[in-house]
Amino acid sequence: MYVKSLLFLFIAALLPACSQNALYYQKPAFYAYIIEDLDNARVYDEYNSLVYATPASCLKTVTGSLALKILGEDFKFETKLYHDTQHNSLIIKFSGDPTLTSADLIALLESFQGKKFNKIILDGSAFKTEEHSPFINLEDIGTYYAQPISAINIDRNLIKLTIAQNASVTNDSGYNVKSRLEANNEPTRFRITAADRTIFIYGNIKSGSAQPELYISPRESKTYAILKMEEILRQLQIDAALEIEQYTTYNAKLVSTHYSPPLGEFIKPAMKISDNFVFDILYLKLSHNALGDQIKYWEDGDRAYKALIQEHFDLDVSDAFFADGSGLARHTRIQPAQLVEILKKAATIPSFKESLTQAREDKSTLKNSNLPSSIKAKTGSLTSIRCLCGFIEGESEDKAFVIMSSAFSPSNGNIKNVIENLITTHAE
Repeated sequence: MYVKSLLFLFIAALLPACSQNALYYQKPAFYAYIIEDLDNARVYDEYNSLVYATPASCLKTVTGSLALKILGEDFKFETKLYHDTQHNSLIIKFSGDPTLTSADLIALLESFQGKKFNKIILDGSAFKTEEHSPFINLEDIGTYYAQPISAINIDRNLIKLTIAQNASVTNDSGYNVKSRLEANNEPTRFRITAADRTIFIYGNIKSGSAQPELYISPRESKTYAILKMEEILRQLQIDAALEIEQYTTYNAKLVSTHYSPPLGEFIKPAMKISDNFVFDILYLKLSHNALGDQIKYWEDGDRAYKALIQEHFDLDVSDAFFADGSGLARHTRIQPAQLVEILKKAATIPSFKESLTQAREDKSTLKNSNLPSSIKAKTGSLTSIRCLCGFIEGESEDKAFVIMSSAFSPSNGNIKNVIENLITTHAE
């Protein structure tokens, strides 16, 4: 206990008191933040705002504002169906649509119900990159929040599992299930993984307990996409082999096109729940649009992002690093001072401000927050990292703010309270 007390005093001695909030004395951690007038360069409060830090999901404000600025709120992803009569084949050209469902694909193919083809080609060449950013933690792969990112996305690239009270397991994606799950009187505890065409599950569930629907992601999307398409073809009684490959469609006739909802519509719920899937797809979409076939690796998107931010927000971020579009990658770095400038430019985009969240808003990451209603914000959270950014709306002036923290002692929950207290003080 004596050693812990000395450590706290040592840390407190190194960190100066922040404004009137004595932020560092409340909870020992690294903080970097800035609160600035929305319409000019007046800084109300700041500390370490030129230090590069990890923004976590606050990075989604960069991706979202770039997407709305460049693609436009009316932008729609297109999934196109071609018919190659010469080779008796169908080609589905995917575009990375994060909203595409099995039902959408059934509607796209229904005019060929009951027909036979040599093959149906799934063309996912719109994205050239691997399916996960190499900068995310390996243990994130396979979880519900870190799906593989491909041009071919069906039902959000998630496998839904249902576990009955007798421990039997079913799924909605055509995977085989190898289960060593038992129902007994022990507390419920189990592990699930997916590999090839099989889901493995082992552990136990407490007898008589109801299990909610569970979601996991495949480690790679190709097998998942084939299994999904096989079920779609069964429903439509279409007989064809399935292949995933790039296909030149100049000899094929365009039959129909499925359009996603407009970007301005689906980006709002995605921002509010902090949907990694949508923002990583937008990262690759923006990067491929900017640099085309030069985008072969996720880190190539860093070069595209810097050029886009310079062009559209007149801001030099050459020493920042953008490892993905969602903020799941811990290698991403940006200064709070840079991020607050992006927010100030993004404030002129109506759909962007509308996508941010107020405290206690249902289906949002601020559902349990006590922030005042004058604040519209985006949260960011990784293990030991907590961030908050957004706007304070006032009667006479509005403010933009960015707070990044890295907790080396207290829990994320404690740091959340410190951050919310700081920004509440400025709002009041």
